Amino acid sequence: MPLPKLAPLLALLFCSTLLAELPPGAADQWQEKVAKARRDLDNADFTGVLRKTGKIQAEMQRTELGEEARLRGLAAQTFLLRALARQATGLEREAVFDLRAARQIDKSLEDANLAAFGEPGTALAAAAKREEEELRLSLARGRGVEPPRQLKPIFSDALHRLEGSVPEGLEVKVVIDAEGRPRQPDLPDFGAPLHPVVAIAVLNAIQEARYQPATLEGKKVAVSYLIFMKP
Repeated sequence: MPLPKLAPLLALLFCSTLLAELPPGAADQWQEKVAKARRDLDNADFTGVLRKTGKIQAEMQRTELGEEARLRGLAAQTFLLRALARQATGLEREAVFDLRAARQIDKSLEDANLAAFGEPGTALAAAAKREEEELRLSLARGRGVEPPRQLKPIFSDALHRLEGSVPEGLEVKVVIDAEGRPRQPDLPDFGAPLHPVVAIAVLNAIQEARYQPATLEGKKVAVSYLIFMKP
């Protein structure tokens, strides 16, 4: 991969002026909502978890990119709780994507003991390990591979609202599976992690993207792929 350009780094440094000011106490309120979502998880109210985490992410993406360290933990927790709720409701592929997203935002979660969340956590850890191994073994490489073709632009209202905060030239490495779905997102590092609020928008938009799968000798295959997030 080429060396990072100066423009993305500058975008990271100056993007905080582009959104509304972070309301006083907003981070405290989001922390309380995350705690309520965790209680919903403990009570097997998975619909409540999905509703609350979605609302928190939406609110975070409408405010200034301040309190980065604290917001990083909150953003990661919303993805982790959503992953556990999705795993519990049979949405395993989406759950594993969310777990990967949480770990991309907060690297400390890579060592988190998911078994502490009970059966959903144990199942999610096993699913993530299984997916990683399956994709590693099935990736097509070399000559003769026809690359994936994007079926629709990567877009979301949140991503549009944060447009000026998305670093110019941002590329996200993923695996496009044999069904044309992005998996295993890998956020770049421009000398500093992508701001967590921007990461939420980028990761959610990528998760909703769809592609015509890559092919090898007429057979649909999984491939490594770079998604270019146009600012």
